[in-house]
Formats: sequence, structure tokens, C-alpha cells
Amino acid sequence: MSPYGFYFFKKRITMRVFMYLILSFLALSFFSCKDEDPIDDVDPNRISFFVGDKSYPNPKGTTLTNTNFFKFNIFAYYSTATMSPTTTMSPFINNLVVAKSLNVWDYIGNYYWPSTNYVQFFGVANDENNNALPTGVSNWNIGQEGFPSFQFSTNTATNLQKDLVIASSFNKTKLNSPFGIAMNFKHILTRINITYYKAQGNPYTMTKIELIGVNTSGKFNFDSISGIWSNLTNPLPIVYWQGTQLFQNIPIVLNENMFIIPQSTLTLIFTFTTNQGIIKTQNAIVSPTQIGGNIRYNVMITR
Repeated sequence: MSPYGFYFFKKRITMRVFMYLILSFLALSFFSCKDEDPIDDVDPNRISFFVGDKSYPNPKGTTLTNTNFFKFNIFAYYSTATMSPTTTMSPFINNLVVAKSLNVWDYIGNYYWPSTNYVQFFGVANDENNNALPTGVSNWNIGQEGFPSFQFSTNTATNLQKDLVIASSFNKTKLNSPFGIAMNFKHILTRINITYYKAQGNPYTMTKIELIGVNTSGKFNFDSISGIWSNLTNPLPIVYWQGTQLFQNIPIVLNENMFIIPQSTLTLIFTFTTNQGIIKTQNAIVSPTQIGGNIRYNVMITR
């Protein structure tokens, strides 16, 4: 038994997506999909996609899947040396928007391989269909050395939160990329869901579930693997669920997706009312630290 009055465990799923980008074709495939669209456009100077399908329940919070993936933003840089934390880079592509229209993915303009040098590619996306950077993303730092970074702030209202993915592909040239640029899109936030139940005792009424001390702002820095979050600030409470729900002898499964920056030492609090009208709480310290994690806390109410 946890010292906070309930048992919980969590399961994690790391989600990936594959994309081919620039000059040859761009192929996007989400999360080990089985069904994929064929490539129709074979023009080597244009972008083409094949897109799989995988859906998740999302009554609150927006999970990025094929059905709501409308556009992404690409940044690219020249470098004379291969990519490293000290590589000097020069801007090549600055916030190129690739958008979907009538099932065709395209971008404005054309970009061609340089005759020398390497090119480093970086991408970011959520489910939005506009030309701006994804909501919450700001201060993209192209820098002069090393990997780029950006600032991110999450919304404290779970129904307004959005999933976020990034991608990178390094040391590309025309010779080593004859079929396009392979990029691996990865989720960089942590998605949280909760299931709770009370196996015995009085059927109390659950009224609120919240996570306390969530750092809602931070800096994301690309690296050669999954990226690094740092400089987390602005800790706030986030209400995961609020309402009126009688306890039952079966698990109550909630799918109100909460997306947060990966971090540790947060307080998960359950607030409920007894049959006598007394308000009680139960809490625990949780640490959803995995980048791209998909965590469900399964909670037994013991009071």
C-alpha cells in the first residue's frame, strides 16, 4: 500500500511516426500502422505522403493521429561538419509549412540540395491547420552552434491541451539521400489518463481529480535521440476531471487526456464526499518523467 492511501501502477507506450521529406518524397506513417495510403505523386521535386491510421479516444485533450494531422513546420540548416553539440550551422529552411489539401500534401516554393555541405532537418507539429508554429511553441532558436531549441507552454485546461511531436534528420546530402529525407516523428509530452475504483465500503461520490505543482512552461532542446526538457517553470494545479460520480464496484475508466511536460514529484489528489457529506481527499506523489510517455494510473480508493 502506498503511504498516501491507494495503490497505483502505470503503463507507458512510446509512440513513433516515420516521415520522408524534401525533393524526392515525404512519407508519413503513424505508430506502427497496418493500413497505409499509396503514394500517388511521383514528381521528384514535390512532396508525397502515405499515411496510416491509428485512433485514440480523446474527449478532452487532442491526441495527434493521422485523422487530425493537417500540417507541420520544418526548419533546416547547412553545416560543413557532421552534426554535434558544437556544430556551426547556417539557416537554410526557416519555418516551412507543409499542409494538406484535398488529400494532397504540398508546400509553397521549391528547395534544392546544396552542391556541398551537410543539411540538418528539424520538424514540429500538432493538430492545427494554420501557418503558425504550434500553439504553445515560441522562441525557436536557430543558434549558430549545436542543436536548435524552442520554448513551450501548455494550457492548464485539459480540454484545450494539444499533443506535440518533433522530428530530426542529420547529415543529409543529395548522395546519401537519393530517395528523400527519413525523419522519425516522436511525441515529446506525457499523456496521462486515470482509472479509479473502490472495491468495498460505502459508495462515496468522486468530485474532482487534479494534479498539483505541474510545471507548465519549459525549454525543449533537440539532441541526437529524443530531446531534452529543461528550465521548467510556472508550477500550477491542473484539474484532470471534475463532476459527480458515485463509486462503483467496477473500475471507472476516465479518458480525459492530460498532456504535460515530462517531470517528477507531482501530487495527484482525489477529492470525494462521503454519504454523510464529509469532504475527504487521497493523494500520492507521481513522477511522469518519460518523454512521449502514455501513462494510465490505476487507483484503488482505500478510505
